[in-house]
Amino acid sequence: MIALAAALMMQQAAPPDGGRAECWLTGDVRGRTVMSLQPVCPDEAPDAPALQAYAESLLARTALPITVPEAAHFNSSVELVWDGQGWSLPEPFLLVHVPAVYPERAMMRQLNAVCDGYAIVGGDGLARDVALFCQAFNSNGSEIESRLFLDPAREAVQQNVWLIAPDLELVCEPTKVAFDQRDDPGEPGELPRLDDARVPACPPGLPRGPDHDDR
Repeated sequence: MIALAAALMMQQAAPPDGGRAECWLTGDVRGRTVMSLQPVCPDEAPDAPALQAYAESLLARTALPITVPEAAHFNSSVELVWDGQGWSLPEPFLLVHVPAVYPERAMMRQLNAVCDGYAIVGGDGLARDVALFCQAFNSNGSEIESRLFLDPAREAVQQNVWLIAPDLELVCEPTKVAFDQRDDPGEPGELPRLDDARVPACPPGLPRGPDHDDR
């Protein structure tokens, strides 16, 4: 009876599959350098100790210290998901997003571009390899040849920092970067999509993150 009661209590404490909890990230920050990070997860979350422990395991592998560039965005919270067995990070989480620097020559020529490809991310959250294809467009939206965008796009992605699940050593994260200086750019999706045949594909055998815009 005692064992049955304990099992029932655990079932009541566990959230339903897909339940979510947001953990805030605090730490020792000196200027734009993050020396250490510590998650603060909600005490009222079901199985709160396991949630806190999992969040700590995510950050334990992160390469620190991190110097966050002035224009970069630092995400101060991460959402974790209950998968029926425990808390998890179902997809790579972009902790530090560094925007690409618009090439001055391209800006003078009123060129826009879309870069699409992937980053191979290690357990420490840093990019091991970045493969991108960039297509430039003139002010009329017509494709033109230009090599002005590839290097700044790659440099930006290489400075990003991710969190990935503790059981993964490497993950292939699809990555998109847009350079858009139109007067009314609207939604990022309004820039032309690239032909998949020209976009580098994730190497076989690696876990792959979801497609999304990194713009």
